Amino acid sequence: MAGKKEFELGMQFFRDGYVGKALEQLKLAAEAAPQNPIYMSYLGLLVAAAQKDFDNAEKICLMALKLDRGEPQSYLNIAEVYTRGKRPKEAMEALREGLRLTKRDKRIADAIARLSGRRTQVFPFWEREHPVNMALGRIRHKILGPVGGKKGKPKAVKKKK
Repeated sequence: MAGKKEFELGMQFFRDGYVGKALEQLKLAAEAAPQNPIYMSYLGLLVAAAQKDFDNAEKICLMALKLDRGEPQSYLNIAEVYTRGKRPKEAMEALREGLRLTKRDKRIADAIARLSGRRTQVFPFWEREHPVNMALGRIRHKILGPVGGKKGKPKAVKKKK
């Protein structure tokens, strides 16, 4: 497959935090296989990460989505571009569209939960509104407290001298 070596090297650079080097490799991969939606999607993400060019990054990610509307990673990547560009509403819209078009991909559902501040449902194979998920979710909430709240977090215990 054209560009595979460059893509893999670019992803390794990205995982290691070298976004500039990763961007160079993803450009090569996308040039070698311009119809590959994954290469294009990650290229858009890296344009946002390395160059902070959020408008261009969005355009590249949208091109990737036009190539394949059913690819979950493309929705995750464009949502990350929007998040980095301080556009959380657009990020949530992209994730919701992705969830609808990708047959409820778990990674997208988890990203929505993180972005919205809600925990994922206890049993992800059932709907959030399923009675068992609702009951167990309430119990979990009572034990752990609200997401991002102070309730449920252990307090530091001072030792007496």
